[in-house]
Formats: sequence, C-alpha cells, structure tokens
Amino acid sequence: MAGLATRCGGGCANACWASTARRCSRRKRPSGRPDWRCGLCVVRRCDVVDQLSGVRALAGVYQAILIDQFGVLHDGKTALPGAREAVLGLRDQGARLAVISNSGKRAAVNQERLRALGFEEALFDGVMTSGELARQFFTDWLREGRLEGGTGVHFVSADDDRAVIAGLPLTEVERAADSGLLLIAGAGASTTDNPEIETALRAHADQGTPCVCINPDVRMYVDGCIVPGPGAVAERYAELGGRVIWIGKPDPSIFQAARETLGVPAEARTLVIGDSPYHDVAGAQRAGYDWLFVSGGIYADETAPAALEADLGKSRGYAIERLVW
Repeated sequence: MAGLATRCGGGCANACWASTARRCSRRKRPSGRPDWRCGLCVVRRCDVVDQLSGVRALAGVYQAILIDQFGVLHDGKTALPGAREAVLGLRDQGARLAVISNSGKRAAVNQERLRALGFEEALFDGVMTSGELARQFFTDWLREGRLEGGTGVHFVSADDDRAVIAGLPLTEVERAADSGLLLIAGAGASTTDNPEIETALRAHADQGTPCVCINPDVRMYVDGCIVPGPGAVAERYAELGGRVIWIGKPDPSIFQAARETLGVPAEARTLVIGDSPYHDVAGAQRAGYDWLFVSGGIYADETAPAALEADLGKSRGYAIERLVW
C-alpha cells in the first residue's frame, strides 16, 4: 500500500490520540510538558463547566447539534430514559441534529439500529459514522493512488459486515501473509481476549502491515454491557510496533463531516453531545465546537462532572448526568 502516513490528525508526531488519557499524558515534549496538540492530551483540569439538569436550558442557543449515540441515546440494547424526549425538544426548538458515532459500520446500518431502538429516521437530519467516513477515505485513497487496487485486507471485526469496502477494488483475505492492510473495524470481549487475534497482530507487526482503525473507542457497549472496544485492539497493535491510522473521533474530520450533513451556514453555532471526554469532548474542542459532556455514560466510573478535565480553548463546556429535556 503506497503513501499512507501514520500521524495524529492534529499534527502530533506521537500519533497517540486514541490512547487512554493516562497513557497519552505521559508522552512528553522535549520541555517535559505533554504534547497538547495530541487529541486526548487536550484533557486537562477545569472547574468552570456549567452543570445542567436538562438540555431545555440550551433550547434555541445552537443551530447545529452533533449527538453521540452509545451511552447518550442508548446502551446498544435499549433506549436510555429521557433521550428521545430530549432529541424531540431540541428539534422542536429549531436545531438541526446529526448523529456522530465511532461505529465502524456505515451510516445506513446505524440508522436502522436507531430506528429499532425507537429513534425514527425523521428525528435526525444526518448520520455520520467513522465507518462511513472510512468508506469516503478509502475511495479517495484509491483514486489518488495512495491505496493500491487489489490490496488484500485482513479484517478484525466482531461480525461479517464488510460494507465499508464492498464494491471497491479491495479483497478480503484471511492470512496476514496475504494482506497489505489490517483493518480494525469492530471488537468485543471475544476479540480482545482472543489468542488468535494476538497471534495475527504479532504477524502483521512483524511484516510491517499498516493498520487502519475505523473505531477508535477503547470502551464500547455490547448488549448493554461495557467491553473493550476496537481502539483497545489498535492500541495493542501499536504496542507491538505496528503503524496505526485512526479514523473517527476525536479527529476534527468526522465532526466536520457530520456538520456538513446538516447543511447549516458556516456561522451556525454548533454543540457536540457525548459521553467520552477523550473522543467527544476532546474532538469538539479541536473542531472549535461547544460541548455537552454526559457524565453518566460509558466513562461514569472515571470522571465526575464537577471535576471534568478540559482545556476549553475557544469552546464552552457543559455537563449533564444523562441526556434529558
């Protein structure tokens, strides 16, 4: 595969922005300070986050709202109490809404998942996932010659969904030896604890296979339970010396792509709602958008709203226990 560079979307040479905040914060500049350009390194202490009891307080303030799904709208199994009413309230106040997700699946699959959980398609004006963005990237890379047609792709995934490369001149392969690209698209307990996956990762690292992770989440909901995410698998590959290209939050590209689905003018005020300080909050800050941290989501065991660590920059931050009107 030609010309795919491994780099942090924010220009950090460490390429560590999908690591945990603790691991990332240990990576220092020559001065001994963390490299704050790195997407997760923007997470720092701040005690000036506005605490909300409901999103009614923000009604009419934002014209564009980007909403994470897992841990905010649902837990992968059921809709979370009050979430649909909050979405309806924001929409009734004139905001245009898009779902933004680090799902490695394409947008249509996620729209169907949301519909099955009670969030009909008409509630949202757009859906952007890391899987959908990856499809756009692969198409562009093939056209530009950065990715060679006929490249063998070895998937790490929790299922057999291959829509991200379907119809493209790429071929799924089963062995590392036949692969020119390792694609980490999904994961779960059965993936991260699987010795066969560890063996495959080592084989790819030994031969220098570039890896693209299309879901940077290190935690995820599966049937209502929290399990290791695809980002954890990609982190392991990086630990083995593998080169990883990350697609999805917190890189600004997915926030910009999600906002574009709304068709709002450049001056429209934008809010990001999510439950990960490392992906939603950090990504919103890097994109220059305000953010609402849902403290009762997937990182509820790690960060209390009053002590949310954040470098506000030009963004304004809020916190709420869960998404309710």
